[in-house]
Amino acid sequence: MSRDLSAKPWDIISSKPLIHSRWFSLREDVCQRHDGVTISPYYVAECPHWVHVALFNKDHEILVIRQYRHGIKKFVLELPGGMMELKEKPLDAAKRELAEETGYQARHFHSLPTVSPDPARLTNFIHSYIATEIITSSTQKLDPSEEIELAFLPVDTIINEICKGSFLNACHIGIFYLALSHLNQCSTK
Repeated sequence: MSRDLSAKPWDIISSKPLIHSRWFSLREDVCQRHDGVTISPYYVAECPHWVHVALFNKDHEILVIRQYRHGIKKFVLELPGGMMELKEKPLDAAKRELAEETGYQARHFHSLPTVSPDPARLTNFIHSYIATEIITSSTQKLDPSEEIELAFLPVDTIINEICKGSFLNACHIGIFYLALSHLNQCSTK
């Protein structure tokens, strides 16, 4: 890897909106690197930030959801989470999404590192949390596009599901392993 740190962010020469919806906006940029090279077109999706929650029960099992994902036309296992509302704080969004998708609330939330799902094409970030000490359970408040089944699974079972391809969302896999790493670090201190 080159150690040349003189590279600079690209200049945006022009930007044209192509699509705008609640879920995302797509724009076409014409960019210029610091050395004069033009990159055109460069497509960028502007998306709301996302939140994900790794909820642990007293048996150290993690709550997973099973839902249909139309993009790949499959049912998959994931962590609870979703889009942040405009001006919503990440922790508030995580608590809201957990309650809406699962009916669960937790007493303690610990923030994990904020990550980018795709820094080349997406403008959003993922805010994720470990949640512990379940305090209530109520009914789910699902969106029309959601049909969600719930299960608390042991860590080894989730790792198996990753290997089998049924827990396959790369963002959720990353958050799962961030949560495990955090818990392992805390247990060795």
